[in-house]
Parts: sequence; structure tokens; C-alpha cells
Amino acid sequence: MPSPVAEVDYVAEARNTMEFSAAMERRGLNAVTAPTVVTELSSSKVLVTEWVEGTRLDRDASDDVPRLCGVAINAYLTMLLDTGTLHCDPHPGNLLRTTDGRLCVLDWGMTLSVPGDLQYGLLEFIAHVNSGDFDAIPADFVNLGFTPPDKLERVKNSGIVRSQFSLPPPPLYPRKCMVTLKLTHRPPHFSAHAHRRRA
Repeated sequence: MPSPVAEVDYVAEARNTMEFSAAMERRGLNAVTAPTVVTELSSSKVLVTEWVEGTRLDRDASDDVPRLCGVAINAYLTMLLDTGTLHCDPHPGNLLRTTDGRLCVLDWGMTLSVPGDLQYGLLEFIAHVNSGDFDAIPADFVNLGFTPPDKLERVKNSGIVRSQFSLPPPPLYPRKCMVTLKLTHRPPHFSAHAHRRRA
């Protein structure tokens, strides 16, 4: 659990905000951004950013909201599987449709560092789901920390993986574009660091 000092670490929040914008720009993902940090006015006690004109994504009636939901999914997958720094507060108030039709991700006070081995495990899992290699998925669950190692055989023999992943995908609801996964078992190699800011 982060210390009270880490929960109001505005220097880290400013760095996270700037690094996200730079990382998305380097990858040509110009449809997503974060507020511009005003570094000369920011310090360990205050964070100042430029004002972002926009509307909460879930309350915006524009025709391009479904596209921006896709942009959000792409941005979060890029963070999770590529940059390794994940924004951990994607509630609707932190996702804006800007007036120029881009997605702006707000509030970078809580992030998670995603270790390379976890990124690799997620890519393996996605590849196994994509190729229909259902027999490999229980081991992916262990590698990702969803299943304790001593329960591997039980999951393999239960048939739950094949029954869940061989179903047709559920319909996509564009305005409900975030999915939350909860780790029930933390593997020994998983050493994430979270920075949280008090609300």
C-alpha cells in the first residue's frame, strides 16, 4: 500500500502525465493525449496543467464517441503491453472527449508499473485465446497470477476455460469500454508500484 506521502506525489503525477503524452506521440497515437503540465508552476506541493476543454466521454452525444472508446482501449492496451506504465483510475470522469475530437486521459496520480514478464505473459495469453489453444490458457492463468500454481490441474480438468473462451464474443457496448480484472493471487515475480493521490 502506498504511503501517505506517495499518495500526494505531484512530482510523480506530473512525470506520469508528460511521459504518457510523449509515449503516445512517439507511437503515432495522436488521437489520445493528457493535459499539458505547466512545469514552471508545478512543485511537490501543487500540480498545474493547462485547462482541457471537453466533455466526459460517457456524457458526450457526439457521433465519434464509439471511435474514442476504441482509442481508449488501444491506449490502455499500449500502456499495458508496451510502455509498461498503466493509468489505474479510468473512471468516466477521467476520460474526456476534447473539442477537437481527441481522447484526453486525466488524473495521473495513480499508476502501475507493469513488469516485462507480466507483459509477456499477457501477450502469450492473448495469442492462446486468438489461436484457440485452450489447453495452454490454464498455465497462462498461473503465470498471470489469476490461479495459484497448486490449482493448475484443477482448472485444466474443470473444462471452464474451453466453455468460457469458445463462446462467441459478447456484443460491444461502445460507452462501456473499460474492463476491470482483479488478481486473486500475486505471483512472486509481480512487483508493481502504485502512486495514488487522495481525492
